[in-house]
Amino acid sequence: ALHIYGRLITCAWVGDSRAVLGREVQKGRIEALALTCDHKPELPAERRRIEAMDGRVARLMATPNAEGSFRGGVNSAGVGEFG
Repeated sequence: ALHIYGRLITCAWVGDSRAVLGREVQKGRIEALALTCDHKPELPAERRRIEAMDGRVARLMATPNAEGSFRGGVNSAGVGEFG
């Protein structure tokens, strides 16, 4: 969700969503600017953030996804987590 007030943009997101702003940098040329960053525990900065809050990162057992195929993965963030 975006809230725009004058030149101020407030962005909120949850789960696997992403927010990207398209802005014209030259006439007819648009550039994508990421407004959010992924909370992937395999990223060093995210792992440090989790561990700094006394959390831990662990690989999960392989589980079926929505399509029915299996893959292992890691989980770091949930709705309602602050930090």
